[in-house]
Amino acid sequence: SLAVRRFRPENIELQQAVGMYELSKAMSTALDFDAVLRKVNAAASAENGVRAAFVQLAHGVADAVPEPCDLSVPMRVGGYLVGFLNFDFENPRRPVSNGQMKALRILASAAASALEATSLIAKVRAADQQYRRLTENAPDIIFRYDFDPAPHLAYVNRAVTASTGYTPDEFYADPALIFRILHPDDLPHLQAVLSGERANGGVVRIRCTHRQGHIVWLEQRSM
Repeated sequence: SLAVRRFRPENIELQQAVGMYELSKAMSTALDFDAVLRKVNAAASAENGVRAAFVQLAHGVADAVPEPCDLSVPMRVGGYLVGFLNFDFENPRRPVSNGQMKALRILASAAASALEATSLIAKVRAADQQYRRLTENAPDIIFRYDFDPAPHLAYVNRAVTASTGYTPDEFYADPALIFRILHPDDLPHLQAVLSGERANGGVVRIRCTHRQGHIVWLEQRSM
């Protein structure tokens, strides 16, 4: 009947949208930029009637115009243009259904979020690597102490070994080590620094017991 003929296309479009949504969820879990691009291309190419699909990244104003193709869907995050998801169809004259357009927009939105997230992750990793290169070769002890999820030494550079006789790995493995080697009278000073009570360049002098048994004086400056 006419009602059945109307329902079937809508049902197909719903299945397309659900399938595309599942693919976009899987794609959003990828942390590697190239892996996201591969998943986007694979998901787009799997869409019914698509002959070819490719991602066009927008790096500036000059890239804010889509390349020639049968259909181009903008990829945006918070109003910011990440790029375009471009499609060529097996039958370019065949109109794109509402359901398929919704599915492609879901994919474009997920792709934009995933690509933006992986870009930020890459920047954070690069900054962390640069930080570690600088701190690992520093002559002074540089460390970061975190209280969540439990108090622990999150980072300490190699200079700690020359001053205390203990390696960074030993401090990581034993969160209480930093306090055990500290002179009992100086424990309140270190606790004040770690809790942030002496921030903005405050300096305290503390005594630690070296692995070989002698006392070492250290100056602790909070950042």
